[in-house]
Amino acid sequence: MLYNILTVFLMTTALMPPAMLQYYAFEPLLSQTQKIRVLGGYATLYLIELLFFLYMFIWGPWDHSFTLYKKIFVVAWIPHFLWAIATIRPYLFRHLYVFSIRAACTILIHTLSALILLALFHDPGSRPILPSLIYPAQWLFYILCYLALLPVLRRYFNEVFVKYRYLTTHKYWKYISMLPLSCCWTCTSSWPIRRTSSWTRCSCPG
Repeated sequence: MLYNILTVFLMTTALMPPAMLQYYAFEPLLSQTQKIRVLGGYATLYLIELLFFLYMFIWGPWDHSFTLYKKIFVVAWIPHFLWAIATIRPYLFRHLYVFSIRAACTILIHTLSALILLALFHDPGSRPILPSLIYPAQWLFYILCYLALLPVLRRYFNEVFVKYRYLTTHKYWKYISMLPLSCCWTCTSSWPIRRTSSWTRCSCPG
C-alpha cells in the first residue's frame, strides 16, 4: 500500500508545476485577492484529485498500468487550467501561450525520461526490483526537471507580460499562442523511439 500511496502522490504532485507556471506567469498583474483565489483553488483541486486517485488506485477498481497513467495525465490538468482562465482575466490568448510553452516542456521532459528509462530498464527480467520503481522514478524525475525550469520561465513570462500588459486583445498573442507547442510536437514526433513490449509493460506514463 505504501508503494501505491507514493506513486499516486507523485503523480498528483506532478500536475502542479505546470499549473503553478500558469499562475506565476501572471503574478505581477494580479491583486492580492486574485492571488489568494487562484492558489486556494489550486490547493482545493489538488486535494480533491489526490483523494480521488488514492481511493481509485488503492480501494477502487483502478490498477497501475502504462495506459491508465497516460489517460489520467492527459486530462487531469484540465481543471487547474480552467480555474486559471476563470480567475486570471482577461488574458485568454496569453493563457494559451503559457499553456503552449508548458505543454512543450512536458513533452520534452517526458521524452527525455522515456529515453533514459528505455536505456536503463530495457530488460526488466534481469533486474526484478526495477519495474516497481519505474513509476515513482519517472514522476520524481519529471517534477524535479519542471521545478528547475520554473524560475527561468517565470522570469520570461513576467518580463514579457508586464511589458505588454495593455495589449490584451493584440493579434500578436492570438497568432503565436500555440506556436511553441506546434514546433515542439513537430520535432519530438519525428524522434525514433522504438517501444518494445517489455517497455510498454513497465514504463511510466507521459
